[in-house]
Amino acid sequence: MTYSEGFRGKSNFFSFFYEFQGKVFIFIPKNSIMKHLLLFCFLLGSVYFSQAQDYWTPLNLPEPGTDAYLLAVNDAGVLVLATTNQIYFSDDEGDNWTPSSNWPGYMPNALEFNSGNTLFVGSYLFGMYRSSDLGLTFEEINAGLTTQMIYCILVMENDDLLVGTPTGIFRSVDDGDNWSAYGTGLPVDYIVTLVSTNTGTLLCGTRENGVYRSEDNGATWTASATGLPAGAEITAMEGTPLGPVFAGVFPDGMFQSTDNGNNWVPYNDGLPFSKLAGGSRGISIDRIFYINLFMYCIIYFYGAYMLPLYLDIPSPAWTQISSGLPDEPTTTDLTGGPGNKIYLCASLQGLYTNTFPVGIPQTTQSGSSGITATPNPVSGKSVISVTSGRPVNGEIVVYNLLGMPVETIFAGNLDAGTATFSWDASNCNSGLYMIRFRHDLGTEVTRVVVSH
Repeated sequence: MTYSEGFRGKSNFFSFFYEFQGKVFIFIPKNSIMKHLLLFCFLLGSVYFSQAQDYWTPLNLPEPGTDAYLLAVNDAGVLVLATTNQIYFSDDEGDNWTPSSNWPGYMPNALEFNSGNTLFVGSYLFGMYRSSDLGLTFEEINAGLTTQMIYCILVMENDDLLVGTPTGIFRSVDDGDNWSAYGTGLPVDYIVTLVSTNTGTLLCGTRENGVYRSEDNGATWTASATGLPAGAEITAMEGTPLGPVFAGVFPDGMFQSTDNGNNWVPYNDGLPFSKLAGGSRGISIDRIFYINLFMYCIIYFYGAYMLPLYLDIPSPAWTQISSGLPDEPTTTDLTGGPGNKIYLCASLQGLYTNTFPVGIPQTTQSGSSGITATPNPVSGKSVISVTSGRPVNGEIVVYNLLGMPVETIFAGNLDAGTATFSWDASNCNSGLYMIRFRHDLGTEVTRVVVSH
């Protein structure tokens, strides 16, 4: 995986070129002329596009020297920035910041919004706080918490709250008004991260006992560390709508599970762990974040890395994307928001933003099969044609840009030759979609623009 620097600047068409396994991605500035060019070339299908850049742009800070420590973004794009002793919010993408009027000055350790845009903050030593005005004011919500060191917050689909602490998990079913110890089967250990998989399985990462999993929303837990080092220290974890779960393990690097955390395998290709081998102690994966068919992670002093998840090839490698960040970046947080944005906090070095990939390559891997969609763009029905040189068993699934399945068009056996199917896109939002034909011989992917 290589980078070739191209031209930068507002007057240039292309920022730079990104080559991945012989495929060239062209990174394009966002303006109306280039958007039309992007659509035109996209329909030609001869090159692959993304609006992402391996170039981070600094955002304004509330004041010079602000320690950008943690960041949360709600569905409206409001940014909430936590420093070691204050919380700020911005509703103009970081141009201006408003400080909380009554944050008590405690060090925040976790930030999460629920579906109603209520902000929850877990502090390092003083428990939980809640804000209904985007962080302008806070109220303490510690009733029932027997420990007030909060390491992580998980907002469930029904807006119930789970928080990880040094003594286990606590749950609230009333927006934090009351808390109770929750979950049996956990070790006496620090619960440092909580995630939900695409099937609703809950996973928690511990400091000395690896990963535990729950199939009943956290009521009971069992060890789920097959393949992890003994006594694994989990530093970060993230699930994906596509299924894979990733976990950062200190000091061994990245691990992946494709079966809801039952089994784990190392996934360090491209990361400094694989480069430094036994000398990697001290390197920690501090955050893992999924968005738009890509996985991102940050490593203290090394910066940010990106992994494409849509490529059906054995173990695609991580790529470092740290241009524009300071040397030896002190990365502490990574998150995303609307408008194809990702944000990175580098403690005492600034707050940075980038635009994540929205292009999906059109690939044919087996050489003997293919998939097409016509018309493209489409506003109503599209004819999906798949061709195979021999009988295969497979499925055809439509995905949106978040990697979530929209519709299964077909699943079963196909004879050799060409088969056609109909997909009605009239109820889909305008945008870019991926149609994937996965079968015995490999996988083909085509892209469709829905335009109403």
